[in-house]
Amino acid sequence: MADSTTELEPGEREPQPPAPPDDGANPTASRGIAEADQQDAVTDPPVPPVEEPSEESPEPAPAPPAEEPKEPAAPRTEAPAQALHPEIQAVQNVLAKAIGSGDPLPVLLSERFLIHPDRPIPLLDTPSTRAFQAEDRTDPDHQLYAVLTAPGVPARTEDFDDFIGQEIPGILPFVDYGVVTWPPLGREVLILIYERPLGGRVQD
Repeated sequence: MADSTTELEPGEREPQPPAPPDDGANPTASRGIAEADQQDAVTDPPVPPVEEPSEESPEPAPAPPAEEPKEPAAPRTEAPAQALHPEIQAVQNVLAKAIGSGDPLPVLLSERFLIHPDRPIPLLDTPSTRAFQAEDRTDPDHQLYAVLTAPGVPARTEDFDDFIGQEIPGILPFVDYGVVTWPPLGREVLILIYERPLGGRVQD
């Protein structure tokens, strides 16, 4: 039987057995990676699923309404004066003519009191009377003033005598009264004499 062994020439190497096909996978390495994946699967906690953002975007909050520019306040105007009653207007017209002009002579009442038609006292006027300076001939220091009542306005003359000289709280002392001819009007009028108050009017 012939020997199958081939003698090698000097310098020729012995042929090596063919290497297993390399498919890119190392059995040992693959086994280690698989074990590592298995350990990771056991030890790592489960990851909760991540919710995908909704395609519908939330509605934006409504913007606050823009402030409208404020218009400047209209200037305050006084209400027009109401028309007076015809009778009151007639009284006012008469009283407007009661103030004397120039240098008229004073009017004498009860032979004692001098009343000056050209010296009005508007502070002591009332809607139906006009006030004027008055003097007491018997007592120059006596502070008095005269009240001219509007012609045609009724007066309770029957009660006047009861109030002369009386001191009534809240009422000006009533001194005297009488009817005289008033030069600016050219007619007789009723005149009342009061003590003049030290201050002004309490109420308009």
